[in-house]
Amino acid sequence: MGTVPPLSGMILEDGLFPPLMGSPVGTGSSRVVLEYFGQPDCVIKVGYRNPPIANWTEWNLWLQVENDPALAPVFGRCLAISASGKFLVMERLNDLTDAQAAKRLCPPWVTDKKRTAFGVNAAGDVKLRDYNQLALGSFLSGIPLQLMPA
Repeated sequence: MGTVPPLSGMILEDGLFPPLMGSPVGTGSSRVVLEYFGQPDCVIKVGYRNPPIANWTEWNLWLQVENDPALAPVFGRCLAISASGKFLVMERLNDLTDAQAAKRLCPPWVTDKKRTAFGVNAAGDVKLRDYNQLALGSFLSGIPLQLMPA
């Protein structure tokens, strides 16, 4: 694996991101994905909707799963986000080959299961790279409520 910036888990000022942004590598309905100058194993996702819910969703979900041995390997690693949420740094996950596409794992509560929502990192690990569309209600409704002590 190449160099990963020393950013893990950081919230940074928005103004730090524009000088780091390179050429586009992808686009979606709410974001454009750009190269991260000097960090070939990372990308910067730039939200163009206000508020940038997709970036915040992925950031918050990553913080919940990053230490879970079953879930962390399934999700693209988020390294930093801007204070406004407009900019998100994520590990770079390139398009899948047909053989890699057969290795996709996805929790049932992630609703975007199309092939393009997944990618492969420099180490060959297949992961979700677009995981901002969730259906947590049906999943959470199956968990029993707990009576809280007085």
